[in-house]
Amino acid sequence: RALEPSALSGPEVGGTQIEVVVERFPVVTNADVVARFGPAATLGTVFVIESTAAATTLKVVTPGYDIGEAASLTVTVSLQASTATDSASVTFSFTYLEAPVELVRALPTKGIETGGVSVQVEIDFFPFPATPLVQFGSLTIADENVTVVQQSSVRKTWIKFL
Repeated sequence: RALEPSALSGPEVGGTQIEVVVERFPVVTNADVVARFGPAATLGTVFVIESTAAATTLKVVTPGYDIGEAASLTVTVSLQASTATDSASVTFSFTYLEAPVELVRALPTKGIETGGVSVQVEIDFFPFPATPLVQFGSLTIADENVTVVQQSSVRKTWIKFL
């Protein structure tokens, strides 16, 4: 069975969308396919884009994966299909990459000396959910003045503070 994944690496926090075309795979629906990542068999999310007797196109969304202190870790991804009349399994490798926390933007970028200005920051790959410690120089902002916006995720986090 030929296998053509569109992405072979992505951040350890997950969320990478991989389009996979598998030839001569069983005709499947979303409920018929499971994606397992690595020895822990962590489940990814699978969407069937198209499935015919000739080829099946899947979109697989990677789960987060603990790579420890490593800069990268390659795991085996297993796509398993099971229908009432047929079953099949294919594998490919996917490399998880360390996702360093990165400040994307802070608004506003200026304020008054006496403080009291509400600030919002956008951070990629923040270990969400977590309570951030916000400091200006040696001044620590009290926890009750720090809010992690509810729509945040590990890929994109918004933090507001006063």
